[in-house]
Amino acid sequence: MAQEIEHYLMEQFENGLDGNDKSSISKIPRYSQFQAIKTVLKEIFGSSSLVDQQLRDKLYNLNNALTECRILSRKHGFYSPEELLTINRIRMELKQIKKDLKTIIGNSNRGSNRSSDEQHVSNVDSISSKDRELLRWTTRSVDASKVYGFDDDVLSMEKLLVQQESRDRFKAIGVVGREGIGKTTLCQLVFNKPEVKDNFLPRIWVCMARDPDGHEDEDLKVAIVKR
Repeated sequence: MAQEIEHYLMEQFENGLDGNDKSSISKIPRYSQFQAIKTVLKEIFGSSSLVDQQLRDKLYNLNNALTECRILSRKHGFYSPEELLTINRIRMELKQIKKDLKTIIGNSNRGSNRSSDEQHVSNVDSISSKDRELLRWTTRSVDASKVYGFDDDVLSMEKLLVQQESRDRFKAIGVVGREGIGKTTLCQLVFNKPEVKDNFLPRIWVCMARDPDGHEDEDLKVAIVKR
């Protein structure tokens, strides 16, 4: 049952990468990088012993990155500076995913013993926490014309933010859910609404750390301001 999830995510990745719309495939940013990762994944899925929770996380991240790139592929004309920053972030993220996948294969070839697992953890830990966070940073840019299904949620959040009776009070709105369902996209849409722009000046987009406990040696509010 557990491996069915990984196989489903792999199928989702392949369909997204080589779907029916062949004309748009070549326009997907980092397409060759995605294809190289697909080749490595094929090797991993050839051995059921390598399909585990660790791989599932990689597939979730991979599908998220592919979704972003497919959205960017529909753009006509030149990329904006923020879009170029997003593409570069994805390039770094894909590079790390491919490296981790090759490590999984390498550990298996050496018997996947405890020693090799500890070595893998050591290799991952060698990447600074700051570098890992950079791979996950997002921007406030979004093409609202290419996003569907968020209208009611955007309207609700906008009303909560700009309603008059709460203007003099601090307000925080939490958006929760599993990876890939559109939490960041929803926030981007609300962030760029004209009425929100009129009521909040300045507006600041800050990427939070994936693991808040990673800043135990530093006040979280200070870490946010530094960004």
